[in-house]
Amino acid sequence: EQRAESDEPVLLVAEAGLEVQQLAFMLHSQSGRREQGLLLGDCAAVRAERCGAALFGDKQAYKEYPGWLPLAGSGTLLLLDLPAVPVEVQRSLGWSLASGQACRLNAEQPYAVGARVVATSRVPLEKLVQAGRFDAGLAGRFERYTLVVPPLAERADDLPSLLLAELARACRVLGREPLGIEPEAASALGQKAWTGNLAELRSVIEAAVAISNGPRVGLSDLQLGTTSRLSRPNEQVQGDTFEALERRILRHAIEQAGGNKSEAARMLGLKRTTFLDKLKRHGIEAQPPPAKAYRGRV
Repeated sequence: EQRAESDEPVLLVAEAGLEVQQLAFMLHSQSGRREQGLLLGDCAAVRAERCGAALFGDKQAYKEYPGWLPLAGSGTLLLLDLPAVPVEVQRSLGWSLASGQACRLNAEQPYAVGARVVATSRVPLEKLVQAGRFDAGLAGRFERYTLVVPPLAERADDLPSLLLAELARACRVLGREPLGIEPEAASALGQKAWTGNLAELRSVIEAAVAISNGPRVGLSDLQLGTTSRLSRPNEQVQGDTFEALERRILRHAIEQAGGNKSEAARMLGLKRTTFLDKLKRHGIEAQPPPAKAYRGRV
């Protein structure tokens, strides 16, 4: 919250495949700039020799390069993959953040910079500074507010909720009726290394939903390759087992369903009797739905 309310530039350090855009939007929506726009600039999508024009604008080619900084106005400018910008342009950006001014290419008069900059990098900036591939002055501007987004492999507790969310998303995107997922398939997903982070999870789930013929995504629908951390179902990995993962998924489904066992079973694509049997086997007691969920007579 402190970072969101500040006008200081923010750096998000995250591996490829992580949803940094959502985090940037959260920072923007919780800031005093929420009524203004959030503009996204993809630094890696611009040729190196035109990065300065894309960022600051070009007076002689204004229609093609109006400039991300002036277009962002007093809102938020999200710069994806900032290290893709040449060092000399990084140096100019550092000066702009320090002075509150910038100048378009082929122009003499500067303009005021009112946007807050949120940038992303796939590696810590200090490593790039040491290698001479990033301007030390600009790196210092991000020193106060740097957020390191942990990779999916370090967020095992989040996996059940992410799995259900991506399953629901894939069904909507592909025009499918809501599908459940077999416990064996969910367990296999839980033991994958996920070196590609959320983007890899999304790709695997979408592919599985696309080829699934039944009401639930099964183990045979998953295209996991050889990156799974397990070779045998009973093998324990990093203190977690298939049984432990299934227990977490069951508990999360109950929480998401507000304690409604039938709804939780539907979310997982299980028959209610099968779901209840699993709860009993894992010793899980489902809390009843809150009173406000009932609309019938008492």
